[in-house]
Amino acid sequence: MAYGKEYKEEVLSRFHASGMSMRAACSSLEGFPCAATLSAFAREEGAGLLRPPALAVPGRCEGRRAWEPYPLGTKREAMRLLAGGMEPRFVAGRLGIASAAPVRLWASRLGRLDGLDGRSRPDGERERGEAVTMFARGSSVSEIAGRIGADRRTVRPWLDKASVERKRATKGKGGEGVAKEEGGERGEWSRAWGDLPEGDPVERARLAEVRLAEALAVLDVLKAPGPGSLSNSEKRRAGERARAMAARARVDDVLRDFRIARSTYFSQAAMAARPDRHAALRARVRAAFEGSKGRYGSLSVWAALRRGEGAPVRARDLAPGDMEAPVVVSEKVVRRIMREEGLVPVQVKERRRHSSYAGETDERPANLPLREDGTHGFRADAPGRLVVTDVTEFDLGGLKVYLSPIIDCFDGCPVAWRTSTRPDDELTAGSLEDALGRLEEGCAVHTDGGGNYRSARWKGVCEANGLVRSMSRKAKSPDNARAEGFFGTLKQEFFYARDWKGTTKGSFVRALDEYIVWYRDEKIKRSLGWKTIAAHRAALAAAA
Repeated sequence: MAYGKEYKEEVLSRFHASGMSMRAACSSLEGFPCAATLSAFAREEGAGLLRPPALAVPGRCEGRRAWEPYPLGTKREAMRLLAGGMEPRFVAGRLGIASAAPVRLWASRLGRLDGLDGRSRPDGERERGEAVTMFARGSSVSEIAGRIGADRRTVRPWLDKASVERKRATKGKGGEGVAKEEGGERGEWSRAWGDLPEGDPVERARLAEVRLAEALAVLDVLKAPGPGSLSNSEKRRAGERARAMAARARVDDVLRDFRIARSTYFSQAAMAARPDRHAALRARVRAAFEGSKGRYGSLSVWAALRRGEGAPVRARDLAPGDMEAPVVVSEKVVRRIMREEGLVPVQVKERRRHSSYAGETDERPANLPLREDGTHGFRADAPGRLVVTDVTEFDLGGLKVYLSPIIDCFDGCPVAWRTSTRPDDELTAGSLEDALGRLEEGCAVHTDGGGNYRSARWKGVCEANGLVRSMSRKAKSPDNARAEGFFGTLKQEFFYARDWKGTTKGSFVRALDEYIVWYRDEKIKRSLGWKTIAAHRAALAAAA
């Protein structure tokens, strides 16, 4: 029978909305094709031939940018669907996840969830072990598939793999030995929580609910790779969250599943009930992090806390509401507070870099920062003696903007910059002309081998103002590492933190200028003794 595209998309939409496994959906929902036909529809969807309507389902991630982590609600719903028997690729399709790889990663970190709701997955560890046992006793592949409710094409690879693993595990004298446990190694979830007990179906269902709540608590509250990595305080937190999510959860369930002593559990609860001695420090840490617009990591936040006015105050003596006094605290404590508060700096995402290389059109100038041992000396003993420059591209979703800054190697100060929608000579030579008032005669200007830095206008600006040209080797990006480092920080802290699609050139350039000014005047730098560039230059001028 030939199915139309609209019918296929309607079926896939109903299947994704059901939250069931493919086999369960075909048997439970009216008007569904067989599992093989539904699987064929799903393969067409994966190939991009079918586009079922977007679903308003719980946990679906809408509007997520590529650099952002997946929401906790999405992870929780994915774990629930996996426990219910849905395959990772269909979980990804239902929740709007780019591929099945993140789903498999979440499941592997929390271990196996087979059978948590009383419905076993056809490819579960228990079914795999049962299939191997039946085959060893003489059952055929068809009999095994019928017994465990799986397809023959699914069962056959299990048997072949088990045979290979058994041969690899056979060691000792005369080729005799003990084979590995059939079914493969257990995941971290199974090692920590164990399997659901056989017997009373009511108790089995209750424990399934409890253990699913425990898994979600570990994933949602602690973001840990698994129960085995938790401290006692974290186990107590996860246990309380699980009891809040599962009405039938008991304290004894938490003690047994998390392997924590009763006295330890309640002592941790008593400690948690005490007043937070770092309450005032938490406010300062959050203020420092938000003041950097989410760009500072723990080390920069720690340094910002030490830059106050007045006498230094120990963290435990910090008065509530005191946002000015320097705080004496270890970076480890700051890191822990940021982790507990969910303060995560913007993450770097690699993008294709703009290149203007047009071949060797003339003689390449000497690479002045390159030392004899192959390292680079991007340092200067005074401002205006050595600068670097390059061009980087910003894709705003159809509109591209290019930036050409002049970076002083004395302290990393962007002494001048220009933006344009075209990476031409007007952009590069214009930014150098803007910086002339802050460059000394004989200043070395280091660039890559792009065509803009071989043009007549660029050479003319350098020769007319007594500047010395310097150029990287071909295809050696570390030769211009100082400029690449500035671009990396800029895009990490400014560009990748927002979705710029639909932004006009004017508004983007204003935001970019605002960031560069903040970088120059307000951002503290470790290389400058946790001072800003402006403060460092002001102190230098005062000392002179």
